[in-house]
Amino acid sequence: FFPKGTDFNQVSRKQIKHVQHLLNGRPRKTLGWQTPYEAFNKFVELET
Repeated sequence: FFPKGTDFNQVSRKQIKHVQHLLNGRPRKTLGWQTPYEAFNKFVELET
């Protein structure tokens, strides 16, 4: 997503949010093929 040595002062918040969305929307084997978004929401539901 960002090459090694990237100066993040030169990266916009929009670019970072885009990558964040891509990563957190990707299903993970370690989460039982849930996305991080889904796993977090399930965890929060259990805590309330």
